[in-house]
Amino acid sequence: MTKALIFDFGRTVYDKDNKKLFRGVIVFLKYCKRNGYKLALISNDEPGRRELINDLNLGGYFDKIIVTKEKGEGDFRKCISDFGLEPKDVVVIGDRVKKEIKIGNRIGAVTAWFKHGKYAREEPKEDDEKPDHIIISLSQLYDFI
Repeated sequence: MTKALIFDFGRTVYDKDNKKLFRGVIVFLKYCKRNGYKLALISNDEPGRRELINDLNLGGYFDKIIVTKEKGEGDFRKCISDFGLEPKDVVVIGDRVKKEIKIGNRIGAVTAWFKHGKYAREEPKEDDEKPDHIIISLSQLYDFI
């Protein structure tokens, strides 16, 4: 049973090309908060990233925000541990099969590939890159959390 969600930031929550949050992000985050899900946001540290996350007022929605030089398994494991959960109770959502999906699978989480935009054609080449779910809209998350 899903108890927490870990989101990638760039091209998953935030549309880098149009410089705004993807449609439905805030509505979905509010739904999750109302229904007791723990939420984490993990982002690579790019110039201005922390300020952007702050300017978008995302802090009130996420229980944990990690901005790191390069996302790795340790960042995802830390979120899960801090939430006091098992990986099987967490959904990792990201737009890269070679990054977030691979990490989520390796740690035993449920994975959802947000297949759109720049990396939509980045097909899984290894077993640990195959997502449990493929979504083209964040609203599809309601169907399986």
